[in-house]
Parts: sequence; C-alpha cells; structure tokens
Amino acid sequence: MSHQDEGGRGERWVLAQTALLVLYVAVPGRHFAWRSPGALLAAAGVALASIAALQLGCGLTPYPEPSAQGTLVQGGIYAWVRHPIYAGVLVAASGAAWATHSPWRALIASALFVFFDAKTRDEERRLSRRYEGYAAYARSVHKLIPWIY
Repeated sequence: MSHQDEGGRGERWVLAQTALLVLYVAVPGRHFAWRSPGALLAAAGVALASIAALQLGCGLTPYPEPSAQGTLVQGGIYAWVRHPIYAGVLVAASGAAWATHSPWRALIASALFVFFDAKTRDEERRLSRRYEGYAAYARSVHKLIPWIY
C-alpha cells in the first residue's frame, strides 16, 4: 500500500481496515465472558472510541484525508491522545480477544495496532497539510497510548 492514494481520500486504508475488522469478527472464539476483565476492557474501548467520535463531530470520517467540514480538535480526549478512536478500537479488540479466549483475535488485535500505526502516518501528513497547528499539537500529544506512544 502506498503512503497515500494518489488524488484520493485514502480509500485503500479504509478497505484494508474493513477487511481486518471483518476478519476479527469472523475468527472463532468462545462465547463472550461478560464478567471478565476483558469485557471491562472492551467496554472501555467502545466508550473511548464513541466519545472521541462525538468530539470530532462533523469532522468524523473513516478516511485519512481530513473532512472538509472538520476542525482541528485538541481538547477533551484529544488532549490525551491524537488518535483516540483508533486507540479505543485497539482497547476494545484486545479486551474482546481476552473475553472470548481467542488467540486469533489477539493476533488480529496486534495486526490492527501495526495497521493503525501505519495509517496514522499517512493521516498525519494530511492533517499537517490541512491544519497549520497540527505539527505543534503532534509534538505535545502522544499518538495512540497516553504518556507512552
């Protein structure tokens, strides 16, 4: 996959992301253990991604190309991590892998981390072109894991 779809919004990234998420859901695992620590982690991830999506508002898009209606959001969850929706998906995927005792889901959750790390590189190039203050924001806020990465 090239670092950027020539002239596009990043459709290849969305297609690959969809394929990984469909594969994640399709792999075998036990029934979801609702009273497990994994279930709490999965719920926390869904909550994180949902709150982050609401904070983006009309700027929400699955593509790495920023939405024409969007603005640079730096407050709320975005003050802690630059890509909280992806972080939430990773936390939810890891928690659900744990709650279903599925090594395959754990492997795909790891692949999702590698994928989102790569997708954010393209997305951040686009965000830097679109928003003058993005480079300074990126220097002060971690990408996917607060205080760590």
